[in-house]
Amino acid sequence: APALMCPIKTHRKSGCGLAMGDESSVCSDVVGGDMVYFKGGIVNFGTVRVGSLLTKKVRLCNASFGEIQCKVDDPGMPFKLKHDELRIRRRAFVRLPVQFRPINRGDFQAVLNVRLVVDSDVIAWEEETT
Repeated sequence: APALMCPIKTHRKSGCGLAMGDESSVCSDVVGGDMVYFKGGIVNFGTVRVGSLLTKKVRLCNASFGEIQCKVDDPGMPFKLKHDELRIRRRAFVRLPVQFRPINRGDFQAVLNVRLVVDSDVIAWEEETT
């Protein structure tokens, strides 16, 4: 069953980043011939002051020949999504805004979990990330 996990990592020295892997680590769903993946390497939020808000966009690609619908799970504070449901046209991509607003200093980690919706059912596939 399809799902994508995108680890969100922050580091005190290097700022906050959204790690997505590269194109060689494409996550795909072979059910129905769909193929969905995060495009790019690491989206770095840089140094963000406590209480400040910074928004970065993650590119979610649909390499299949059909339109897909996705649900995105909330990664939890201090990260927030502006959208929890997406439609991606065939052979296209969307830019998913991810907000980062730290409420205290420190290192933060979360996971972006994107699930495909097929015939009104959400199909999820869990994968461990470290």
